Amino acid sequence: MPLTEKEKATIIVIVIFTVALWGIYLISEQTRTRFVYVDIKYSGSWQGHLAYGNKVESISGIGNERYKISWKGPGVMILIVSIIKTDTSNARLWIGILNEREQILDQGETTAPYGGVSITWTSR
Repeated sequence: MPLTEKEKATIIVIVIFTVALWGIYLISEQTRTRFVYVDIKYSGSWQGHLAYGNKVESISGIGNERYKISWKGPGVMILIVSIIKTDTSNARLWIGILNEREQILDQGETTAPYGGVSITWTSR
């Protein structure tokens, strides 16, 4: 039995609506801002680098610090964090990459005087 004009029109509306929703989703994925945190926990002085996208940032500090790394779109982000202690302390230097819910994605630590830690994370 052939479709009525009303049934054909309903199918066309459903197809157009589905295509429009898919287009909105794709546009939102292209413009969506994604981010991770880089946490540095250490009681002494430290220095290092954050490398991501086409950037390399030199960072340094005394004590704990948090950085927010953000990027747009669904593309893959590679983040490299490298930190060294700049003193002779045996205290623990901990670095971590955390998602927006503050779950640890990667981490590393050292207690060596002038010790260093490097971690790498890739988004999916």
